[in-house]
Amino acid sequence: MKDDRTPPVLKMRGYRPTDPIDSLPPIARNILRAAMRIIERDGFRALTYEAIGAESGEYKDSIRYYFGGKDGLIQAVFDATSHDESLRVYAEGRQHPPGSERIHSTIMASRSLPASPGNRVMWELLPHVLRNEHVRRRVADLYELYRSHYLEVFGADGDASQQALVRRYATLLLAVLDGLAMQKAIDPERVDLDELFALWADVVAESADRHLAEAAAGTGPHADGGDAAGDPLAATARAADA
Repeated sequence: MKDDRTPPVLKMRGYRPTDPIDSLPPIARNILRAAMRIIERDGFRALTYEAIGAESGEYKDSIRYYFGGKDGLIQAVFDATSHDESLRVYAEGRQHPPGSERIHSTIMASRSLPASPGNRVMWELLPHVLRNEHVRRRVADLYELYRSHYLEVFGADGDASQQALVRRYATLLLAVLDGLAMQKAIDPERVDLDELFALWADVVAESADRHLAEAAAGTGPHADGGDAAGDPLAATARAADA
């Protein structure tokens, strides 16, 4: 896949965000995995240049060379918590023809994301991301990249109305994934991801398939970006994108 839409801030030496983590140069991969181990074991405050160098066995200057500094490394760690699993989800979706079948399969393939072991690292990072405007913007660019994948996976083509609609659905889907991950981490015994994803996939596939068709034909309220009357999911998707 071309990464023409990839924000420049996401690019690292020898690596594109559309590549698996294992495609990173060995030194960068060692640094990234060392940073994740430090955060998971000791917390964010322990993530210093000295600790990363000692944990990875790499020179501290390599952090700046491969990631542009600690902020870039934090962004990469945030992405790496579910990076390869997200690539698998997108690949699973592309195996199906555009429409409700692809949407349903993509959501069901996302079922593993809220239970990812890397979520503990993400929650540890989040308060610090929100306090650092530079890092916050870099992570916001990551979310925009995730949303852009749905434009292809959901088959929005080049139609502006379809793209706007899919972007709202993507924003809502990401919010649900993050929310379920938090609930599963806090209450693992009573949050049944299998049941929730089956329900969510059915609801979104039916709603999105109908609205994408209306937007493509220019016949429904989504042709001009409106909300379908009586469709709370569409209204929620629009509110989530606001």
